[in-house]
Amino acid sequence: MDDDRIPVSNREHRVGLKPDLRDTPAGSRVGLKPDLRDRQGERLVGLKADLRDPIGGSRVRVWDPFVRPFHWGLVGAFTIGWLTQEQDYWWHLVAGYTVLTLVVLRVLWGFLGPRYARFSDFVRGPAAVLGYLVRLGRGRAPRFIGHNPAGGAMILALLAAMLAVTISGVALDAAENLAGPLGDTTLFLYTDGIARIHLLATDLSPVLIALHLLGVLSASLAHRENLIVAMIVGTKRPQDARSSPEGD
Repeated sequence: MDDDRIPVSNREHRVGLKPDLRDTPAGSRVGLKPDLRDRQGERLVGLKADLRDPIGGSRVRVWDPFVRPFHWGLVGAFTIGWLTQEQDYWWHLVAGYTVLTLVVLRVLWGFLGPRYARFSDFVRGPAAVLGYLVRLGRGRAPRFIGHNPAGGAMILALLAAMLAVTISGVALDAAENLAGPLGDTTLFLYTDGIARIHLLATDLSPVLIALHLLGVLSASLAHRENLIVAMIVGTKRPQDARSSPEGD
């Protein structure tokens, strides 16, 4: 009778269970294939890694508590300024001074802020920007935790455009209305030129914004991550082994 018994040892064998249904250590689950097991503490059952909750799992803090409010505050202030060009002049001024204040603070933060907010982290030369765009068009662009080279160039362009819009707006207010911090100057002698600069910068800004949105959409699709959500919650998924080291 003793010879008919089924041995049980180390919790690895179960009577009547096939080997692929036995308990196995370190993350395996009964009846699940290896690609559905837990990996590094993250539940992947039924979901692929690129389809997980955008704020779930292991995340890297990228956008700090200044950059996120700055970004969305700038969106709101510029929108108000754009919509009040021909009416509600007081709101137009408030929006313009808000944009100017935000941009000045962002420039300072580009030197004083944390890693991913600093210009040194994302400002690249023309060759790097062009190279990134070519690789993006071919579907082989590396993933960057912070801003990619094209995104960095667009940030500089947008900041410059916002400065041009707002500074020329302050000057135009002084020239036309003898108001604002420059109201006591002789800018009224240059009203036409200031107005042309202000209108040109104002018309250029939406074009840059459209290109910026196109770039965000392209990078989001290329790397399967929602960059808009990342700018809201401030986190992104960590760099993986398949990404280029220059993207880290």
